[in-house]
Amino acid sequence: FYKSFSSKLNIADEKLQEKQRAVLTDKVCPLCGAKMYLRHSRFGDFYSCSKWPKCKGKSNAQS
Repeated sequence: FYKSFSSKLNIADEKLQEKQRAVLTDKVCPLCGAKMYLRHSRFGDFYSCSKWPKCKGKSNAQS
């Protein structure tokens, strides 16, 4: 039981880690003008400022 479960768990973990990586984009922060990261959350994709936590700029990935 555990051997097959363990392999499926490892695959799921790899997929999760891949989704959690933030990707630096050319999109510009509306507050400070810095580049923004594309991030993933349980609520969907969004952009966040690369200067976080100094700048709290963020926007939806759909906009």
